[in-house]
Amino acid sequence: MPRPQKGQTKEEFIGSYMSARNREGKHDQKQNAAIAYSIWRNRNKKKKKSESDIHRELLALDLVASEFEKEGNLDAGKIITEAMKKIAENDFGRHL
Repeated sequence: MPRPQKGQTKEEFIGSYMSARNREGKHDQKQNAAIAYSIWRNRNKKKKKSESDIHRELLALDLVASEFEKEGNLDAGKIITEAMKKIAENDFGRHL
């Protein structure tokens, strides 16, 4: 599905989206327009990370924290562990 490009105006995006969707024969004009305007309105919203992406990030941070702790840098390990807890709370809504 086409996405707005950096520097593209609303009119340019809506026009290119409608042209592409009409060539594909997807939906009717009203549906295509509604979809195009919805995409435009939401263009700056951050896409939520998947649970597996967040899980991978937490595992990587856990490895880094472990390495700091092995080297005797307990403060860095604690800081990273606290960051991991905040990520989990924000992204999963649960506490570690």
